[in-house]
Amino acid sequence: MPEFPLGSERLAVQPHNLYNGGLEASYVLLDFGRRAAQEHLAQTQVQQQEAALETQRQTLMLQTLARLYRIRLLDEQLQVQEQTIAALQTARRMAQARWEAGTATELDVRLVETRLAEAYRQHIQLRSETHQQILAVRQLLQLAPDTTLALQAAIVPLDSFPSLEQLLSWMYQRHPALQELAAVEAGIQFQLQYLQAQYRPLLHVGATAGIRNGYPLDLNKPHFNTALQLQLQLPLFDGGARALRLEEARTRLNQIRTRQQETRQTLATRLRQQYTELQALNAQLQEARLQLEHAQLAVDFARTHYQNGTATIIELLEAEVRLAQTQLQVHSLQYALLMQQCTLLQLAGALPEYLEKLP
Repeated sequence: MPEFPLGSERLAVQPHNLYNGGLEASYVLLDFGRRAAQEHLAQTQVQQQEAALETQRQTLMLQTLARLYRIRLLDEQLQVQEQTIAALQTARRMAQARWEAGTATELDVRLVETRLAEAYRQHIQLRSETHQQILAVRQLLQLAPDTTLALQAAIVPLDSFPSLEQLLSWMYQRHPALQELAAVEAGIQFQLQYLQAQYRPLLHVGATAGIRNGYPLDLNKPHFNTALQLQLQLPLFDGGARALRLEEARTRLNQIRTRQQETRQTLATRLRQQYTELQALNAQLQEARLQLEHAQLAVDFARTHYQNGTATIIELLEAEVRLAQTQLQVHSLQYALLMQQCTLLQLAGALPEYLEKLP
């Protein structure tokens, strides 16, 4: 640039049309594990969300199964109630015939009619509860209110059921809550790696290419220029931020491991209790089936004796009611046993695999 004297100083005039345009590209050549740690951290967050989603999925699955089998149980109870009503109607005709023949009193007829009215009332209640359960299932399945449910399920417990040891093994490996906590633990570990990697050096490589004027000897002539860069960043001092974040992450890691241990113990205790209840329900069901056979024989015996005049109407009604109660007990125990099996499978994280095996 031309210079001019100005007193004891010298003055240089810069041209008014200087320009400098270019394109710069930069690439991290080596980050010493920073990017890999960040990717692992993001993957564990995805795993946490997937485990949480699976927890919700199996919970909704169990709720839907419970309502579906509850509808089938109500259908069975309605059938038993209709059989009871038919038996009471037969008993009323028998009592009416004996009263007209002079071998029974009007009280016998009134007793049968009272029991029959109570049976009709219970029948209406069962139909109302069935309607409510169907509405709840439609809401769970996001179906239209007028959708017809063609249920083909049967309240029959699974014949082949895993042992307690197998259920515990599945639970430790598959339970969504444990998988979610494992993902959280892995996430914190990767967070520790990421925090450590953040303070590692960074090696950049870059290139710049462009056009610029203002070079002596011809200031207005454009020149094409290029430049290569190699840059190394070294973190030296952070005021203790890194140590504080690492300590916080280690504290969270210890907390998550404690929660894992507590959750494992809680789930194992719950599974063992549920399995004990399953065995008790199975024994109760076997006993109820035996009682059902005896109740059927008692009804046949009382009906024959009442027709022959050697039994009272009260004895016949008590036998009919006992038979109906035993039938309802058998159906209720079958439902409870089947739902207990589903609950155990859900605790073990194996419920989706057994959906096709459910009756």
